[in-house]
Amino acid sequence: MRMQTDPPTSGPAAVGRQITDGWWGRIGDIRRQIDELEFIRGLGDGSLPREAFLWYLRQDALYLHDYARILAAAGEVSPTPAEQEFWTHGAQSSVAMELELHKSWIPADAMAHLAPSPVTQAYLDQLADVAAGGDYGQIVAAVLPCYWIYADVGARLARLNRPGHRYGSWLDTYSDEEFAEQTRQAIGFAGAAAARSTEPGRHRMWQAFNEASWHELRFFAAPLELGVREG
Repeated sequence: MRMQTDPPTSGPAAVGRQITDGWWGRIGDIRRQIDELEFIRGLGDGSLPREAFLWYLRQDALYLHDYARILAAAGEVSPTPAEQEFWTHGAQSSVAMELELHKSWIPADAMAHLAPSPVTQAYLDQLADVAAGGDYGQIVAAVLPCYWIYADVGARLARLNRPGHRYGSWLDTYSDEEFAEQTRQAIGFAGAAAARSTEPGRHRMWQAFNEASWHELRFFAAPLELGVREG
């Protein structure tokens, strides 16, 4: 079962949602591949090796540190106060999440000399390139998969939680209604930007969204493809 949102029925918001729903459909193969990953399945049933999970969390902390900067960049070029407030708050939340990761799962000395993996770095490079050379629409399209795919996968993982689950406290984070609402807002703002844009602009937004979605797939695959090898 996929994450459900109530689509608008008319006006620019409906046009925007039609566009983002189209993007979501076009990455269906990416989403299916994510669902089938051994990492995702192991996280859900608790069989994932702890070292792979910790490797993922360490890379996620590095990712969130720079992702917050991209969200802040979106806030700086937002066309409305509401959008500026949303993306700026998102940047602050990413930093807070990074700190929580450190405190609850990752020993402080484990981050001291940690560098992004090639997969993490490639994702961050894409986001940085879009932030440096793209317009507002491209930036929000690039950051949207992190919201949408995370919420979509997480909603199903949260339903697999049970007393005594090895990663139960982590799965609890996926059932947060506040994050689900933030995801709905992110989809709405990206859709509004797409509706305002030109056809070439919407194509560039789609390219940014699609590339970031591929990076999401690689990021979820990396703990068992790279992390175990490094360990």
